[in-house]
Amino acid sequence: MKTANYFACLVFVLLASFAANKVRAEDSNINIPAGLSVQRTVRVEKLSQLKGEPGVVIVLQNPGTFYVGGLYWVLWVGGKPYAEGLCGVPKLEKLEAANNTTRCFTLSAAAWEKLPDAAPLFLTWGESEPKKGALPFAKLDKKKLEDPVKRP
Repeated sequence: MKTANYFACLVFVLLASFAANKVRAEDSNINIPAGLSVQRTVRVEKLSQLKGEPGVVIVLQNPGTFYVGGLYWVLWVGGKPYAEGLCGVPKLEKLEAANNTTRCFTLSAAAWEKLPDAAPLFLTWGESEPKKGALPFAKLDKKKLEDPVKRP
């Protein structure tokens, strides 16, 4: 029984890895889910990803669900990549884990300050960059930055 479970897990991992690599190799800018939007932009006083330093979390909302595979989502803001990470925003962490409709991206406070308002936002998969000529799914609105969230 253990051998069968191990074999089934191995096959699943190999198939997921193949599918993820196929997406990455064939298309450097995945099809953006219809209705993808910036749900919130929140200043957070302490973020574990930033070793307890303050930062900003950009929360994306997908009306469907985000694809889960062997790679990771990357948010490009003004030509700079930010990998997805822990949300760091109360209540959204549970939502993200429960229904796979939310993705969070962490920026340091210094990186946030350097970004221009209305910078284009792109979403890619893995190590890929946005395709030349691709249209952004949204633009950064720095005026919508919410007040700090205190973390324990």
